[in-house]
Amino acid sequence: MDVSSSTRFAALGRTQAYLVLTLVFVLMAGGLAVSWGVRPQLTSGKGQGDLALYAQVIQRVRHGETYYDALGQELRARDYPMRSPFNWRTPLHLEVIAHLPEDDWARYLLVLAALGVIVLSVARPFRRAEYGTCLWEALLLAFPLTIAAMRPIYLFAEVWAGICIALSIRMYALGWAKSAAGTGMLALFFRELALPYVLISLVLACRRKNKSELWIWIAGLAGFAAYFGLHAMSVAARIPGSGHAPEISRWIQFGGLRFILITCRLGLLLGFPFWWAALYLPFALLGLAGWRDPVAGRTLATVAAYLLAFNVIGIPSANFYWGAIYAPLLAFGTPWALAALKDLVWAVLPSRWTAAADASVPEAA
Repeated sequence: MDVSSSTRFAALGRTQAYLVLTLVFVLMAGGLAVSWGVRPQLTSGKGQGDLALYAQVIQRVRHGETYYDALGQELRARDYPMRSPFNWRTPLHLEVIAHLPEDDWARYLLVLAALGVIVLSVARPFRRAEYGTCLWEALLLAFPLTIAAMRPIYLFAEVWAGICIALSIRMYALGWAKSAAGTGMLALFFRELALPYVLISLVLACRRKNKSELWIWIAGLAGFAAYFGLHAMSVAARIPGSGHAPEISRWIQFGGLRFILITCRLGLLLGFPFWWAALYLPFALLGLAGWRDPVAGRTLATVAAYLLAFNVIGIPSANFYWGAIYAPLLAFGTPWALAALKDLVWAVLPSRWTAAADASVPEAA
């Protein structure tokens, strides 16, 4: 990928370019307005938090308790809502960690998968000897992917699902459609929040009429439906007859741009002032929109789906880690942001300026 080449915005007319630039600066201004001077207070759940809950469930499963008995008792003891199966994490993620020799093995697996995303991302430019592009992409991907190396983060299923989605998209970029579909389905089994990506990929497979890939998505969704059905039955058998009422509405918070900025910071950006996210997000989206790549549309559609959803659902102080599901995808388009901005500025310049610039470039002999 040569980030010095033109982007999709190179073909826009002046009015269209003005509109795109206006949208970028409005988003940036809005982000700065809700983030400047603000330090968001982030928690990971009630009491000691979700991390403590998951860590305790893992220890109890290691000592011989069944997953649902351990999780149910911990939810009850920590005063979590229990009547919805969505309040109970599906078992794959914590069961996998519980059956590893040590918790650090989970962190090593996450780091290995994150490195896989980086390696697959730089594979094509490396083959073309574009070493500067390789370094630039690797550094940008490090911002969201360094979260994989943080010691307690492996307890969040969203991180596992997000890295699986990123791996899936990079596999599509290399033409590995079957492997990409299988990896995308694995993300869904880790966390049902991966469903938007799965549905988008299913639609794209239908449009391309790729039957082998399509059947992987269909079979995977059928398998997940059975998996979640069994999960719901196990939860129903353990829901107390009295106590917590369903709290489905607790996630409908309309957090808007503020929650989006909180979620997009996952990774190294957590160490920077909050307002940096207000600059990063518009440029990342601009790069994704201008990115000339076969997977650009899939990536942008996935990011857009999560941004729209997180406008409405999610508790800003407690569900910030949901951003791990899409934050790595923002980094795919970031190398294109400056080239996209250049093409937009060029499109809005008066024609006499661009004509003069073209005339000043000597013709090739």
